[in-house]
Amino acid sequence: MLKIQTPPAKFATQEKLYLTLRKKEGRLYSDTEVSELPYISKDHPLIKEWKVRKHSSQRLIRYLSKLERPLRILEIGCGNGWLCKRLSSIKDSNITGLDINMLELEQAEKVFGTKANISFIYGDIVEGILPLKSFDVIVLGSSLQYFVDAKAIIERLILLLGNNGEVHIFDSPIYKTPEEALEAKERSTKYFESMGAKDMAQYYSHHTYDFLKKFNYTVIQPNLRERVLGLNRFPWIIIKQG
Repeated sequence: MLKIQTPPAKFATQEKLYLTLRKKEGRLYSDTEVSELPYISKDHPLIKEWKVRKHSSQRLIRYLSKLERPLRILEIGCGNGWLCKRLSSIKDSNITGLDINMLELEQAEKVFGTKANISFIYGDIVEGILPLKSFDVIVLGSSLQYFVDAKAIIERLILLLGNNGEVHIFDSPIYKTPEEALEAKERSTKYFESMGAKDMAQYYSHHTYDFLKKFNYTVIQPNLRERVLGLNRFPWIIIKQG
C-alpha cells in the first residue's frame, strides 16, 4: 500500500506543472508501457531517451549485484516505479521508491505494488520522514535537478546510509562551470516557456561539480563508445559514506 508521509497539498502546484509538461512531452505512459520500461516501442518518439535509461539502469544493477550482500535501496524521485522494478531483481534486495508526484506513485503502486520487496512512499525527503541509517544504497536517477541545493540534499541522504553505504547519481546534467550552468538555465527557461509551463523553471536546478567537494566521491564520465552509440551523455557519480 502506498504510504503518505507528507500532506499532498504541499506539492500540488508543483505536481500540476510537472504533469502538464510531461503530458505535452509524451512522458506519461500507460500501465502496460510502464510495466515494460525501459524497453519501449522502437517507433516511440522518446526511444533515444529510453535507450540511455536502459543502459544506465543495467550498468547500475550489474554494479550493485557484484556487492553480493543484502541491499536496502532507496530511489529518490521514483516516478512511475519502473527503475524500482528493475532494481528489485537484485538478489536479497529491498526497494523503497519515494516521490512527491501522487499520480505517478499511484500508477507505480498499481503496476508494481504486489512485489514483496518493493514499497512506495509519498513524501518530502527533507522533512526527515525516514529513519537514519536505514539504507545501503540511495539512487537519484534523473532527479538531482529537482533539488535546489545539491550539497544539502546529499548531506541529508548520507545520514540515511548504513555502514559502507553509497549514493548513486546518474542521468542528470552536471556542469563544469557556473557559466555553463547559467547558459543551461537560460535554455531551460526558454524551453519551459515554449511548452506553456514557464513556472516549472523555479523547480528545476542546474548544478556544477562544486557541490561534491566535501564528499568522498567518484565521477565516471561516459566513454567514447557510449557517446558514439548514444548510450550515455551524463556522468555517473558514486558518493560513499565517510
